[in-house]
Order: sequence, then structure tokens, then C-alpha cells
Amino acid sequence: MGNCHLGTSIPAWLKSQKKLKHLDFSYASISGTIPSWFWETISNLALLNVSFNQLHGQLPSPLNVAPNAFIDLSSNLFEGLIPFLVGEIEFLNLSNDTLSSPIPGDIGASMSKLWFLSLSSNQITEDIPASIGNMPSIQVIDFSGNNLTGKLPSSIGNFSLLTVLDLKMNNLLGEIPASLGSIPQWIGESFTSLKIISLQSNAFSRELPSKLSSISSLQVLDLAENKLNCIIPASFGEAYEAEKTSENDSAPPSMDLIFKSHPQSLTARTTMFG
Repeated sequence: MGNCHLGTSIPAWLKSQKKLKHLDFSYASISGTIPSWFWETISNLALLNVSFNQLHGQLPSPLNVAPNAFIDLSSNLFEGLIPFLVGEIEFLNLSNDTLSSPIPGDIGASMSKLWFLSLSSNQITEDIPASIGNMPSIQVIDFSGNNLTGKLPSSIGNFSLLTVLDLKMNNLLGEIPASLGSIPQWIGESFTSLKIISLQSNAFSRELPSKLSSISSLQVLDLAENKLNCIIPASFGEAYEAEKTSENDSAPPSMDLIFKSHPQSLTARTTMFG
């Protein structure tokens, strides 16, 4: 029912739909608050999508959802707290709302199957909790465009399947010893599938950790608008040469390094490393 115009509110006939498994009201021009009875009926839904409407109000917490569910409440006007979810969901998109609470301290408690989590473009505050590392299936994390502060928790290193980490446009900085820099050294040791790291527009300082070069899958590294020493570690060139040799001297895919809002292609800059 996405893109259908159903009136300006959640239709009351849904109350009687006890066996409904998929509900897509995206782009439906619905506005107002969601009635309490609606939240009581979604516990059996495998898919709930009410994105790109004008719905507002606070989301209930706890929020009961079906196991393995896909939940998309993005691009509305939901406000207040990020709800605690009861149920092992796989996909959660709360981006582009007006949520303003900290990330719940127990956010990873019941999300062992979650592979996609977006809280981007809200007003979320305070630190990223260490419990975020209790999500072994996570592949995409997007917390960009919030007011997050503090340092990256080392538990992020638990994400062996992570492909996208987008934390740009926050106030992250950290207090890690100067010898390691304010971006944790472990970030390059723990991720084997990571393709995109975007930490743009934060307050990270000191040098770029050389361990980042050990992520062979990395395609985009965006560190623009931080306080980093922008000398590219020699290990990035060494990683390039090793991959080139392993591919029988054929050129590997380039890695885009972005500093000061200007992209630089690693394959075009290998002469820098001698």
C-alpha cells in the first residue's frame, strides 16, 4: 500500500486484521499520532514500513515486534526516546525523525539478529554505549547527523560482519593516549568486511591509525573536517603494493581517502610512499 493515499490517519479497519504479516504505509500522506491500539497489533508483523509520512508523537517503549521483523519508521516526526525493542528484529530504520534521547544503554541486549541499524539525522545525544557491541550480525550502522559525544567504545571492534560505519556530523572525539591517536588503533584489526568508514565532521585528533590499512575490503575512508594530522601512514602504500603483487600486478580497486572535504584516490597516490 506504499504510495497510496489512505486518508490523513491510520485507518481503523486495521484493528480487525489479526493475521496481517506485512504492512507498508510508506509515502501515504498520513499525519498525526499513531493510536495506541496500532502498536498493540504489530507484534505479528514481519514488515512494518510507515516511512516518509508526517507521523509524530513518542514511540512506545518497550515496543513489541515479531522475531526477524523489518521495521522502518524513518522520515517522520517521531520525537522523544528511542524505544526498547522486545523481539529479535533484523532491520531497524529510525532515521530522519526528531528523536532526542541518548542511545539506550542496553541497546544490544535483544538484537543478536539485527544487521541494519540507522538512527541518522535525529537529535540523539551523549555517548555511544558499550552494549552496542552485543550485535554479532550487524552489517550497517548509521548514526550520522546527531549530537553524539565522547569516544568510540572498543566494543565496536566486535563487529566482524560490519560493512558500513557512518558516524559523520557528530561531536565524537575520545581520550585515547596520544601514541594511538583519538581514533582507536583496534579499528583496523577487528573489521574484515568493512567497506565504508565515514567519521567526517567530528573532533577526532592526532594521526591516522596505520592499522586502518589492514582492512583489505575498505573502499571509502572519510575523515574530512576533523583535527587529524593528515599525513597518510606509509602502511597504506605498503598495503596497496601487497595487493597489487597478489593480483599479478593488476591494479586493485582504489580506496578513496577524503580529508578536508577533498577526495584523494589511493591508487593515484602510491608514489608518495616510495
